[in-house]
This record gives sequence, structure tokens and C-alpha cells, in this order.
Amino acid sequence: FHPRHSAPRAGFLLAGTVPNPVPGLCYIPVTVIRAFTNMLGKSDSRQTLAYPITLEDDDGILLATSPDFPELTTFGNDHDEAIARVADALEEAIAARIHDRRDIPMPSRGDTYAVLPTLTSVKVMLYQGMSSI
Repeated sequence: FHPRHSAPRAGFLLAGTVPNPVPGLCYIPVTVIRAFTNMLGKSDSRQTLAYPITLEDDDGILLATSPDFPELTTFGNDHDEAIARVADALEEAIAARIHDRRDIPMPSRGDTYAVLPTLTSVKVMLYQGMSSI
């Protein structure tokens, strides 16, 4: 990015020091970048988040909710469909919380889980890291 060019409306600049801040960019502190890099460098399953869900039979339809996201309610005709729908609903609930600048909880414990896509997990962890600064 050259200072004489117009700044993008939104984006990230991974920098520790910002000598000449550019409007519209989000500057991420080096401490967050290092923590994130360390986390992503691990080969275990912490690269994605899995939130617990509760499945209840409701006249042949599975009703899916999440204790971590009280606003989330969806359904499916069978177990696989309910899990797929709850993953989509979780992404929507997370997007709404980020938009409203609300906290996003870390996953609690449960018996059945919906796994977020890696990109969504990274966004959540970055959002949580930036919120704690």
C-alpha cells in the first residue's frame, strides 16, 4: 500500500507500530499477531471452534439450540441436517454479535457439537483477542 494511493474502505494492516495511520484500516497489535501465529502453528484441533448444541425431538423434527447462544434456534429433519443448519445458524449469530459489538463466548462443554469452519473460527478468535485489548 502506498500512502499516495487511496486507502481501502476496510482492511487489516499487520503492524506493530503505526507511524502514519491510514483511515479505514484496522491496526492489529503485534501481541495479538504473535498469539494468533502461535495458536495457528499448533497441529492440534484448536484451529477450529466447536460449540455445544442440544437436539430435541419435536414431532419428528429435530430442534437445535445452543447453550452458548440463546438466540440460536434451528431445526432439521434428521441429525445430519440439524447439525448442518446449526453450523450456519452459529455463523449468523456470531456475525450479529460482532456487528453489535457483543461478546462471543468460548465454547462450553456438551455432548453434541457443531464445528465452525476454520475461517469463522479465526474471525472469532481474532475478535476475542482484539476485544480484550
